[in-house]
Amino acid sequence: MFQTTLKITPGSKTVLFELSKHKDLAKKAIRNSFNKIGKELVNRAKQGIAKPPKTGFIYKYQGQYIQASRVGEYASNRSGRLKNSMNSKTTKDKMVFGTSVEYGKFLEEGHKSINGKWVGKRDNLLKSIVDTRVEQISIIEKMFKRELK
Repeated sequence: MFQTTLKITPGSKTVLFELSKHKDLAKKAIRNSFNKIGKELVNRAKQGIAKPPKTGFIYKYQGQYIQASRVGEYASNRSGRLKNSMNSKTTKDKMVFGTSVEYGKFLEEGHKSINGKWVGKRDNLLKSIVDTRVEQISIIEKMFKRELK
């Protein structure tokens, strides 16, 4: 579970007061922020998955040698299915970011392999969120400035 805490300061009280006077514009700014942040998250996840080098072990798959990713890295890009399945969807009041491949959950949470060994997580989604923190704040600021000018 992800949790965010907002701290109210004297400066933010002024901002909240201004937002309360412009609820429709604030909602539009939030929706636009969600949309742009979703695209940013998808792009970062795709770049991270596609970007070599990975530093995990090397194994043979269908006649080719593949370098796996290590725990803490984005997953390696063997077939492109994971990378191409990254998506986000923005609705009226939320943004959902994820993957549609069936093995995405196992990569995010870790899992036991066929031989019973634990395979550590390759948390592509969380890593994308953390890696784009600065961009997310910038997007939110830009969207609010644009809507509330």
